Amino acid sequence: MEFASADQALRWAYNTQRSVVLKLSGIYRMRGPAATNNGVSVFERHAQSAQVTKLVDDLTPLERAYIHAKYARACSKEDSELLIKFGQRALKYRGKNRRGVTLLCLSYLGQRASWRAIRQEFGCAQNQVPVLKDAVFSAFDQLHDRVSEYLGRRLTRSGLIIDP
Repeated sequence: MEFASADQALRWAYNTQRSVVLKLSGIYRMRGPAATNNGVSVFERHAQSAQVTKLVDDLTPLERAYIHAKYARACSKEDSELLIKFGQRALKYRGKNRRGVTLLCLSYLGQRASWRAIRQEFGCAQNQVPVLKDAVFSAFDQLHDRVSEYLGRRLTRSGLIIDP
C-alpha cells in the first residue's frame, strides 16, 4: 500500500496490528481473489504494517513513547513517565502535582479532560487554563512535527509514501 503521509501510515499500521489474522487456508482458497484487498492479502498487510512500525524503533525513547501513546493507544509505565516529564518541562513545572500535567497530556492525545478538572488540579484561575494548555500542546505539536518529518522521509525512501 502507498500512503499520503506518515500519520496515515502509522494509523493504518497500528490499526492493522490490532486486527486478528486467522490462518484458515481453506476458507481463503474458497473465497479466491475476494480474500485480498487491492491484491494484498491479510498476511501481506500485517507484514507491511510490521515494516512501518519497525521504523519507530529508530526513534528516541520520548518519540517512541509518543508514537505508542498516540497510535498504538498502549503506553507502558516508562512511556507515560516520559510523556508526563515532557509535559512538565513544557510548563517549566516541577511541582509534586502531576495529575494536572497528566490531564493536559491526555487531553492532547485525544482523551477528554475538562478545564474545570485541570484548573482544580493546578489550583489556578480559569483564565490560566488556556495558557497551560497552549504550552503543553505547543510542545507536543513540535514533537509530532519532528517525528512525522523523520518518519515521512524514511517512508518516502522505502516507497510507502507517495511523493506529492
